[in-house]
Amino acid sequence: MPYLSLTKDRDFDFIYKKGRGIKGKFLSLRFIFGVEKIAGRCGIVVGTKVSKKATDRNLLKRRIREIIRKKINLKNKKTALIVIVFLRAVETPYSELEKELIFLCQKAGII
Repeated sequence: MPYLSLTKDRDFDFIYKKGRGIKGKFLSLRFIFGVEKIAGRCGIVVGTKVSKKATDRNLLKRRIREIIRKKINLKNKKTALIVIVFLRAVETPYSELEKELIFLCQKAGII
């Protein structure tokens, strides 16, 4: 499935205010079901606290984007999702990130 990103601040604010959240060891999810306007979209938040280097932050974003593209279908459930990356994720291998993201999505009822 192609990856569609959340781009507007008001969409992020809406999900933060109205959505539900779930936390893991390396990642946190904020999600909302049934909002047609932003359904099937995902935003990835990697702050400068995670890494000062933009290359490290971009690497994490690319990895998460790829996991979402391959494993998670947001359109079926009309879900909008925000993935927040924690500091511990910088040194984490791809397979661990994949396991955690899939586990959190299953726990949230997204997949």
